[in-house]
Amino acid sequence: MKICPKCDNQNANTAAVCKSCGASLNDVPDLENAVVELEKKDRKPVLAFVFALLSFIFAASKELLPIDAEEPMVSHFILYFIACALSITCLVLAFLSLRGIFSKRPIPAIGLAAVLLSIVCVVLVGLDLLSLPATISDFRNLL
Repeated sequence: MKICPKCDNQNANTAAVCKSCGASLNDVPDLENAVVELEKKDRKPVLAFVFALLSFIFAASKELLPIDAEEPMVSHFILYFIACALSITCLVLAFLSLRGIFSKRPIPAIGLAAVLLSIVCVVLVGLDLLSLPATISDFRNLL
């Protein structure tokens, strides 16, 4: 179905002019194609939420590693650095997926959730980056 841009009347996909007002329908996309395009655009907030959630999981998982113990293991430090890198990577991918989210009206709820979760991840990653020099120093002392 093609929707007329002048009178909003529904027309057949093969129609060249509107059956109601006679306006040209050559530049009007099919309704089915427009729905498919809209669905493709709505995947970005979901993808951003998934990346933000992964970033949060990697950032939170570092707290489970016993790197502050009396006898930390080298493998714990390696896992810590890998989790930091994965958390930062997922956070960057989340922000790239959120590009243009505020230009949409209305903003999808999953997009707002992704933004809020990304803000929490920014704080966690920022705290990790601030403590990274001390962690690297502890790692060097262990070696």
